[in-house]
Amino acid sequence: MYGVCGRGGRCPLFGLYTGIIPTIIGSLLGSSRFLVTGPSNATALVTANVLQPFAGQAGYLEAVFALALLSGAIKLALGLLNLGWLIRYISHHVLIGFLTGASILIVLGSSIPSWVWSLVRAATPQRWY
Repeated sequence: MYGVCGRGGRCPLFGLYTGIIPTIIGSLLGSSRFLVTGPSNATALVTANVLQPFAGQAGYLEAVFALALLSGAIKLALGLLNLGWLIRYISHHVLIGFLTGASILIVLGSSIPSWVWSLVRAATPQRWY
């Protein structure tokens, strides 16, 4: 999250805060030592993609807070309703594929300069994207 905040134009310290506070609360109230309570790469990727249309607009911070509250409310509702058993119906291969794809997107997005992507788009026919 530190890098996502820095690339998103926000102070990178906000990324550290978002990692520390949920981890402390999760360690005190969590039911499993395998539960990820802090930020993960997949969460950062989805958050960045959802908030990208709001970047640079006046309501950007409001959108960030709304997304955080909405995702927290959904997680709280799923926990209170004991719906964790639904994860059994998601194949292990699907989870591995999703996390691998997220990792590749993060690595490509952070290590390849933006001018390379503009060259690729310029060389790609318009009908492909």
